[in-house]
Amino acid sequence: MGAVWGGSNIGMFLLNTGGAPYHLLTTALSFTTTVSGQVSCNAPNCTPGIQHTLTATASFTGGYTPGSSQLTGNPANTLTVSHTDTAGGCDPFIDPTSTACEIDAGALATCPIMGTLLDDVATFSPQLGAGYTLVLNQSPVSGIPGSCETNNGVTICSFLVTASCTNSPQWAPQLVDDAPPASTGWYTYYVCGRPSSSYPWYCHGINASAEKTTDTGPVNCPFYVIFGGS
Repeated sequence: MGAVWGGSNIGMFLLNTGGAPYHLLTTALSFTTTVSGQVSCNAPNCTPGIQHTLTATASFTGGYTPGSSQLTGNPANTLTVSHTDTAGGCDPFIDPTSTACEIDAGALATCPIMGTLLDDVATFSPQLGAGYTLVLNQSPVSGIPGSCETNNGVTICSFLVTASCTNSPQWAPQLVDDAPPASTGWYTYYVCGRPSSSYPWYCHGINASAEKTTDTGPVNCPFYVIFGGS
């Protein structure tokens, strides 16, 4: 959880010259595989200087940086390696079931003496979701003391907030940054993602999309699955 900024909403859908709606693909899927751990070489024929190798793989079909990253190091230490790929051809609004939206991930750890220590591969069909949460101000209307900053004549302060929902929202900020004086609260907007339905949602707020409101709630704070695989 963190802070979101107050301001105007940013639209993803426009009208072309013929009046038909189309969308701007302003967000791309990215996926990171991280391999981390420590396994000592405890075979009878292990010799000083033996090193273990970790390989992390993350690939979209048509991704910008598909492939693997590798690290070799002392097995007495904790070793960590990551690889990130960003989807180049995945457009969830046009074809969310496209193979361009699928992720091939792998984690491999090897020892020249003991052989393969870890070998795990999987293909994920990610899910994306979005929602909004009503949050109420818990700070003075002038903001948390000492939190305000003024740039180019505009003052922005931080406000401590709590959710006011009849249900349990997927995400709610702890702080909202906005120009004082504060109103009763804000409607805050967020997006979420996860590799598949077997994983929890990972959510973050959309900056510049906290709307001041006099609503006190509690209200239903909905969450929508925009698209998703299994």
